[in-house]
Amino acid sequence: MAKGSTIPHVVHLAKHEGYDISRPTEFFRKYGSHVFTMMYMIKYGVAAAGVVVPGLAHFEVGKGIEAVQETLKLGGHSFGSLVDHTIAYLQDQKNGSGCEIDVSTGQVDFDRMEVLAGAELRQLESYLNVCDKGRSLGNLYSTVTDEGHVKWVCHDHFREGYRCSSIQNLKALVAANGGSYNEVTGAIKISLKSKSLAKRFYDEIVKARGIQELDISFEWDATLSDLKKFESAVSTSNITKLTICGDNFKGPALDFINHHRRFGPILELMCNRRIQSLSLNGFKLLDRGIKGSFTSKAPQLRSLSFGPGFTLKDIAGPGIFHNMLQQCSSLNELKLSSRDQYPLFEATLNKMSDLPSLQIIDLHSEQYRFRTIASNGKVGNVRMDIFQLEDLSAIDKKAFQNGYITSLHMDQTPRRSDEALLVDIIYQNPNLRFADIPCDGERSNEIIKLVTSTTERIEQGGTTTALNFLKFAGSKAYNVKLKTPLVITSPGQAFKRDLTFELDTDIEIDGDNPIDEKDIPGVFRQYGWLIKRLNATGTFSDSPAALFEEATRSTIPRLKRLVFHPWSLTPSGLDCMDRVIERAVILDDFMLVLNELEDKSQQDKADRLLNRYANRLQELWIDGNASNQWIPHIKALISGRLSLPHLTRFYLSDSDKPYLSRTDVQWLAAIVAAPPNPCPPCSFPLDTPPTSSSETLLGVSSTWTPLTRFSLWYFQLWPEDWKTLIEAIDFTTLKELDFRRGSASERGSRIQTISMRPGVF
Repeated sequence: MAKGSTIPHVVHLAKHEGYDISRPTEFFRKYGSHVFTMMYMIKYGVAAAGVVVPGLAHFEVGKGIEAVQETLKLGGHSFGSLVDHTIAYLQDQKNGSGCEIDVSTGQVDFDRMEVLAGAELRQLESYLNVCDKGRSLGNLYSTVTDEGHVKWVCHDHFREGYRCSSIQNLKALVAANGGSYNEVTGAIKISLKSKSLAKRFYDEIVKARGIQELDISFEWDATLSDLKKFESAVSTSNITKLTICGDNFKGPALDFINHHRRFGPILELMCNRRIQSLSLNGFKLLDRGIKGSFTSKAPQLRSLSFGPGFTLKDIAGPGIFHNMLQQCSSLNELKLSSRDQYPLFEATLNKMSDLPSLQIIDLHSEQYRFRTIASNGKVGNVRMDIFQLEDLSAIDKKAFQNGYITSLHMDQTPRRSDEALLVDIIYQNPNLRFADIPCDGERSNEIIKLVTSTTERIEQGGTTTALNFLKFAGSKAYNVKLKTPLVITSPGQAFKRDLTFELDTDIEIDGDNPIDEKDIPGVFRQYGWLIKRLNATGTFSDSPAALFEEATRSTIPRLKRLVFHPWSLTPSGLDCMDRVIERAVILDDFMLVLNELEDKSQQDKADRLLNRYANRLQELWIDGNASNQWIPHIKALISGRLSLPHLTRFYLSDSDKPYLSRTDVQWLAAIVAAPPNPCPPCSFPLDTPPTSSSETLLGVSSTWTPLTRFSLWYFQLWPEDWKTLIEAIDFTTLKELDFRRGSASERGSRIQTISMRPGVF
């Protein structure tokens, strides 16, 4: 304990209520081994990097940590029992998944733990960006020990560990110079205007020692001496992520004698065994500031970035660049914003065998972007983003002539004069699987014909192509995805080699403007009968419904999955969709979304659609305020489980948060329960669809499909009603139970989602 301090220097729980996980099964499948290790450390204790965590038997939840205590009270369990239950659950998960966690010896072998890669870390970061908008990060602050270990501590220990006066001086200095300082993450961004200011700044970051990220610009042409002082300050402090802007580094005349050694301190920073991420922006003619070969090792460097405007000439061709890469054996990510994008990519490929940890190569220029996923020193998926085909130079075109591209994305619709270039891309890249091409209206049909004729010529020539997914994004009014092996025939013709054709459509409108027929792409009108999955959102209106009905009038539709939201449809549009659904004899995944049921017109649609399709639904979403007005209508249409014989997923919501009446609870219990004395569960018979419209009307079926998900949002129930509902649920087949109370914006609201194991509650 520091002198005069009243803060106990012991390990304690973070002062934070935690984060809700809406998909726990998926979370624990991916991160369970890491959670298990943490739970095991909590239970038995651990010592690492100078920190000793006592075992659970000697651990107490600190007094005054109200957020943690309140969370524990919600579960009605002690902290120790929660840890034991978590370990038991994750151990069961391990036994079923082949996870390599071995605790038979009473210890966890950390060397066998799979380290989280960039993709997993970015996924966690995306989750925190959504669920932790304040970036509280568990109310923890990042620090770096003298040994270079990153340690996350509470605010009290953070302030106790570093002199408050140094922090305040640093904050004042950064603010006075128009910079920014994030005390939580230890990140500073600043532009230094003079050498005297630089000296003051260096002194303060060394004193504070809590700075981990630095983004710095120099507003003068720094000399070798200036950069040596900078290197010394950065290495003495605990900075691990460094960005330097060298726009003003032109080579001062007074430092001519050191001109060829000037950037040596920058390379020394790469190799100081602390810097893990280094970005050099605006460094022109870097080679002129480096004398000799670059031979120092940088085993800790994970991310290296050059740009913008960087060229291969700036590092004297591939020589120094090769040397740099060769010394960065642990490099995970390489970013190059350059006018010589493809030559740099080739230079990187020549050193792939020296970069076994490299996962991402990201090259960016004004014309296109080249993003490569690598593994074990080999190139994997390569995504190419082209801004405009006509802007590609002869050197740029080499990027797609060596066959690396697996996905292609364009910002502009190809001009007819550029179609030959698009054909060349398909020919030169047999591993190309995905193409995203913006098109409006009939231009979509022209591109489809161009691509299909190209792939047919490739196959006729005795070679193959992997292209099987086209996405056409038109105006902001709609988004159409085309998934196909690119063999398109007219109705009645046989498919070549029994290949299938799928068309996914997501038709969405910005604002409240209705879709006009002229905005619907020609591909929807011409190939509507081939659609296998249709997401008819709330903006799906009469015009696309009529086109869909017209396209399926003379041919049985291939529709298998339908998400049907009738909010924008009039009776005329509903009539069109009725005819499509009646013709869709292989439709086996039917989701009906009914919302805003406080509106009488939406209630009328619900009555009509449930009367017709209740016995064909696999998923039903019912939502609206003032549920006491519309639940009686719903109850009259679907009285129990056999009214929805094929339902597997059921959602009920009212954001007004009313109490459900006793009769409403009993009705819900009848929906979620297994029916009395039913025939064995079955799926909707695909080969024996209804033969007449009368058979699509509501009728009580003697066969049923078990419920796998039940969601009840915002409703309030009395304790005895909860008991009635829970006892009615058939937990032998239920996989997910989702109760949500309060609106998402309310402080203290929580989402309770339980993932079920078969036969266990």
